[in-house]
Amino acid sequence: MSTSRRLGRAVDDVARFEANLVEFVRSFGLLQPDRTPCGQPLHVSQAHALALIAGDPLISQHGLTVSLGLARATVSELVTELCERGWVTRERATTDRRVWRLELTDALGRLSASARVAVARAASTNDARNRERAG
Repeated sequence: MSTSRRLGRAVDDVARFEANLVEFVRSFGLLQPDRTPCGQPLHVSQAHALALIAGDPLISQHGLTVSLGLARATVSELVTELCERGWVTRERATTDRRVWRLELTDALGRLSASARVAVARAASTNDARNRERAG
């Protein structure tokens, strides 16, 4: 295969990837968090955080930071928002006062069914990513 033909295919692949990415961003509402598929003002990062907290009852705020791959300040703001909405509690660990333990509240159960689906989707995405990392 000639170099120009390979280059043409690569350009086509990049164009398809870009179109798919744009469609994903638009359909999932990543740029419009008030119009997400679940019908709740639930940011994607909030859905992933809730899924991680639900999947690990001993998760700390630091553990959430590592799992999400976000900056500490960003996760601190995220957790504060979740606490203010009544979905998560944040308490100091009894064994190490430097550690913040996170726990879901019963209020999360009052989310709409579609919002719970968004959290479940985030959980499955997190699980798939962890399997990939484990190799």
